Amino acid sequence: MKTSTLLYINPNKQETFAFQANLGQDYKIVHFKDLDSLHRSSSRVIREADICVCAVHESIIEFTGFLSKVRREYSKQQLPVLFIYPEYLSDSPLFQHVPTGVNDILSDELNYKMLKLRIDSLLKKKSYSDLNAQPKASTKKHVNFFKRAFDVVAAGSALLLLSPILLLVAIIIRLESKGNPLYTSKRVGTNYKVFPLLKFRSMYQDADQRLEELKHLNQYKAPAKKEKTKQEKAKVEMKNCADCVLKKCACQQPLWTDEGVVCEKVKSEVEEKEDEAVFMKLAKDPRITKVGAFIRKTSIDEIPQLFNVLRGDMSLVGNRPLPLYEAEKLTKDQTIQRFDAPAGITGLWQVTKRGKADMSTEERIALDNEYAQKHSFMMDMKIILKTFPALLQSEKV
Repeated sequence: MKTSTLLYINPNKQETFAFQANLGQDYKIVHFKDLDSLHRSSSRVIREADICVCAVHESIIEFTGFLSKVRREYSKQQLPVLFIYPEYLSDSPLFQHVPTGVNDILSDELNYKMLKLRIDSLLKKKSYSDLNAQPKASTKKHVNFFKRAFDVVAAGSALLLLSPILLLVAIIIRLESKGNPLYTSKRVGTNYKVFPLLKFRSMYQDADQRLEELKHLNQYKAPAKKEKTKQEKAKVEMKNCADCVLKKCACQQPLWTDEGVVCEKVKSEVEEKEDEAVFMKLAKDPRITKVGAFIRKTSIDEIPQLFNVLRGDMSLVGNRPLPLYEAEKLTKDQTIQRFDAPAGITGLWQVTKRGKADMSTEERIALDNEYAQKHSFMMDMKIILKTFPALLQSEKV
């Protein structure tokens, strides 16, 4: 398989060394200390690059000029560009002029594992852009404008009306158990963007530490392993991976095992699926407080996420933002599409099969992918109308 070429621009030697040490095995990294040295090189360098990562330290003006020049020749899918910036530049007004030309802007506090996820997601979208019809830019902007306008108006109005309830809930939570009434956790949203998600705390303070010991209660737990029959083994041997099917060619990653020649990619996917469930949702979770059980059943615990909507981290409707450990498992071609859609408080899977123990991981991913493919302003309105009857869950999940 061809190694992707990553164009990396950073004048800092220490950061460059760390970047190459962490990602050098995954990509062919072509490093330039600044844009001047890049411009002096052969123009073939940019043509052969699959993705460009720019580390911004001081002035972003020169990089916006670089973007304008690149975008005259390449689209955002032909050559994805990421900006990595230090936290002290997060409030710079110059960043508001960048999004039209850059694919993503990430803080340098992001760990390399999550950075690799973001890079891989852009590379996969680039690889499949010729095979999948893309919506027209004008249509997409039109949809996004109405979606964002509705989010701001609805979330702002709801917070204003619900402010007395928010205060009351916060007091009750604090009276029952020690700790901050609000709970913040890192979540992965659109295009693997990591942000702090706000919720009312519905669990005791040691909830995160007890997660490992309670995995056996997972609603999405993987089925118990059983010995494969010869017919089942043959299915793994004969089945080609998605890449080979799309290219209409023989297996590119043959693996010789005791069972015969198998596709290495398919075999690893089957084993990973058997080993561990992707999503984590505990049935009758013992970490939940009495107040927590009520606010979860009525979805009051999710009201603070309206602040996330106002900040632009997520939308009212979209695919649920996932914890880091779940997002790291959804990086394959079949699952990565869910991250193309906006992250949201409610979504298609919630109103379709929310709270039902028989919902499989595959069903949930399929619903997330369906929303990513078909989402529109009218579809969002229908989901919102269906959300109210779905708020009261029949199960303690």
